[in-house]
Amino acid sequence: MAVSHIRVTFSGKLSSGLDIWSTGFSTIPKVGITNAEAEQMSLAGLTHFSSQYFTPLAGATPTSCTFTACDVAAYNALGQNIAQGHSELATPLAGTVTSQAMPPECSVVASLRTPTAGPRGRGRMYLPPLAGNNLTVDGQLITGSRDSIALRVKNLLQTWNDDPLTMSAAVASSVGGFVTAINRIQVGLVVDAQRRRRNSIPEVYKTEPVTP
Repeated sequence: MAVSHIRVTFSGKLSSGLDIWSTGFSTIPKVGITNAEAEQMSLAGLTHFSSQYFTPLAGATPTSCTFTACDVAAYNALGQNIAQGHSELATPLAGTVTSQAMPPECSVVASLRTPTAGPRGRGRMYLPPLAGNNLTVDGQLITGSRDSIALRVKNLLQTWNDDPLTMSAAVASSVGGFVTAINRIQVGLVVDAQRRRRNSIPEVYKTEPVTP
């Protein structure tokens, strides 16, 4: 079942330079939203993601990872796009760490929680790739990095919610067909996988013959 909601998407280039990362959240619907209002929201999202998330974490992000744009799309109860907006930075923001990056398909996840129990009250944000120096020797996040990321995600959502041009960040669920405002976020130490990130990443294989 489709549900009326607004989708906010942030995006940029991956460390490969040939693929993109994207993340975002939904919001509660706005009755009668126009393209001009969606455009205003996309500009607000561009500003908030830059100032509250990407720039504060530039020191944990590889130089080859950039943030470029914010898109806003509004949908009605039939799943039809009824308004959209796009804002893009004139100069992409880039990370400042020159050390090795995480593999492109690896991502830290922010879990989005609402007062509603069960899958319909949960969401996820697959965050931009980080530099490898955020990991312990066994491949988990350093505690300090986890805490910084959680704070930045919280600040992003809170700043978005406090903006008079926007509606509260939420989880849009096809289960039950409704939208619930986010009231807390969680970030764990385990890095997740997002396989779709490999779609455009070139890979050179080495083949060895085996005699039957």
